[in-house]
Amino acid sequence: MNRSDQGSRITYCTILGNFLLIVLKLLTGIMGKSSALLADGLHSITDFFTDFIVFISFKLSNKPPDKAYHYGYGKFETLATFFITLSLFYVSFIIFRTGITKIYDYTLGEEVIQPNVIALYGAGISIVIKEIMYRGTITVGKRINSKALIANAWHHRSDALSSVAAFAGITLCIILGPNFAIIDPIIAIVVSVLVFRIAFKLLFPSAKELVDGKIEDNEIGLIISVIKSNRTIKDFHKIRTRKVGNLIVIDFHILLDKEMDLFKAHKIADDLEQELKEVLGAELVVNIHIEPDML
Repeated sequence: MNRSDQGSRITYCTILGNFLLIVLKLLTGIMGKSSALLADGLHSITDFFTDFIVFISFKLSNKPPDKAYHYGYGKFETLATFFITLSLFYVSFIIFRTGITKIYDYTLGEEVIQPNVIALYGAGISIVIKEIMYRGTITVGKRINSKALIANAWHHRSDALSSVAAFAGITLCIILGPNFAIIDPIIAIVVSVLVFRIAFKLLFPSAKELVDGKIEDNEIGLIISVIKSNRTIKDFHKIRTRKVGNLIVIDFHILLDKEMDLFKAHKIADDLEQELKEVLGAELVVNIHIEPDML
């Protein structure tokens, strides 16, 4: 099974899972009178739509390079990652606003309805299902090196955390009684902070890739090590790197003996490209500019 098929398969499973969770959370949230669980249900709705975005991005990113996209369609996957991150920020804001509104209404004398055991069952089932979805998605994401899947996995984990917080809040409300029902919206605010932290953590890597930021320093170090290991290369400079989805693009200049014939110089560049692919993986585009060493 190729990379795209693996990503699409796990995403298709989570689409079905999220649909069931939306129905479960909204029904048990309404019947169980829990604002935290209803906020959690809203979170699952965004999960449902981001799953579709990831699914589409995998279909697009698997397309080969063509006249319009010379480096392929890999950045559609990066774009999906960025969109998932933005959706997490949106979810954190909505949950936070809902919790603050209910607390404000409480200070004005409005009664906060105490959730019941139905909401507790809904939150408990959600925790189990969401954790399974997280573990399945993160495993495949790491295996195929997909930032979109890894980001989506953290989206699932944030939903699981939302359910854990909702479960804790509902339990406390039931045990402590109606006078402590305000705990429910307070827990919703805690959930919003957790979701915001996850979004903040995911934001910069995807944004960096979209604006052609360099690859990781340890990977650049590997490139330099491979170049230096070739004794026929007198010097090198102008190393530039970027990522196009799962593809790494590298270009740099090497200085060779000015008396070296073109065939041998070309052979050195070819061998260097193969060595870099052995170190960094086959998903690599290497552009090597050869210059004569005039010293």
